[in-house]
Amino acid sequence: MKRMQQAAPDGGVLVIKASCDLNISGWDQNIFEIVGDPAGIQIIADDKTTRLTSVDDCDIRVPMHYSVHIEKASGDTWLNDLLGEVKVDKVHGDFSAARIANIAIEKVGGDCSLEEIATPLTCRQIGGDLICSSLAGGLTEASAGGDAKLLNVYGGVRLNAGGDISIGMSDSLGEPVVLRAGGDVVVSIPPSSGWSFDLTSGGNDIRLDLAGKKERIDDWAVLRTEGDGKSPLRVKAGGDIRITDIPLSTEKFQQRAEKMESHRSHVLSIQIPHIQTVIDNAEISADLADRIARKTEAAVRKAEDRIDAAMRKIDQHGSSSRVEYVNSSDNASIPSPDGEKEAGTTVEKPVSHITEEEKLVVLRMLQDNKLTVEEADRLLDALEYTAQ
Repeated sequence: MKRMQQAAPDGGVLVIKASCDLNISGWDQNIFEIVGDPAGIQIIADDKTTRLTSVDDCDIRVPMHYSVHIEKASGDTWLNDLLGEVKVDKVHGDFSAARIANIAIEKVGGDCSLEEIATPLTCRQIGGDLICSSLAGGLTEASAGGDAKLLNVYGGVRLNAGGDISIGMSDSLGEPVVLRAGGDVVVSIPPSSGWSFDLTSGGNDIRLDLAGKKERIDDWAVLRTEGDGKSPLRVKAGGDIRITDIPLSTEKFQQRAEKMESHRSHVLSIQIPHIQTVIDNAEISADLADRIARKTEAAVRKAEDRIDAAMRKIDQHGSSSRVEYVNSSDNASIPSPDGEKEAGTTVEKPVSHITEEEKLVVLRMLQDNKLTVEEADRLLDALEYTAQ
């Protein structure tokens, strides 16, 4: 692995596509720093857009005010300390982000964990659980296949979850809170705040625990106003509903925060002794292309040498090599230790020793009319025979 650095164009965007795990963090430098294997990283830059493609796990540091666009990440992704606009199209694994000013998420295949988001948040499709803490601008749109747990939310919320929902509101700021869950729903609201409730329970069990009074309603629906009713709360649950002014437990959120901080500390502790400064924007991609070209040329040269040797052998011995090779393998029996044929013994199919490069060279010679079909067949047999 190497630590690579490259200048970041002013006011630009970093576009990332990765078939690996990603760790992206903002810092106060006006450069990109990538820790990873240069053989698996490609960088292409123009005046405003820098495109990074990686096939191996990598750690990326970005100027904290920079815009980041993750087009695709096949593994898990971690983000932190970014003040620019962040857009996430698709993450196949889990996704975690902390201390992000502005983020919009289209699709996450696994769980999604978000902490300290400054502006209204969008999470259109989360395959697993959704865990959020300290949402300063609320949750404008979200859908989770599993459970959803939210704490310290300021602003409105629109959330669908296949499982349970638990949400701790700090203040709705008069914006509607609209929740739909396949399971149970628990909502904690600030004491002495004004709400208008529209609650529908599939479990016919609605509980209100407000201002020291506990009320259990064995019915499927409740319409009620508390205080001035300035904040609408609409809940549809497949299971039970509980509305309380008692704060929710923070244990799970603390565990999640500790896990994220542990991951961040681990990433920062990695020491990469070699530093390669990327001056030319195309340096990494050009180096990768040169490596592939050199390996391909060497393989083709080796294949051509073997083919030349095989052709000389054919010229010397005619078609005998083909006849001997075929006769030596067809219906062959495996002798027993005493020299007699072992009854019922199955002969394994011979393994081909012809490389893909040799096959391609022979095919090219056939296409260029340098060989007939029969000659190509004989040549392949000769290559197989000489490889034994």
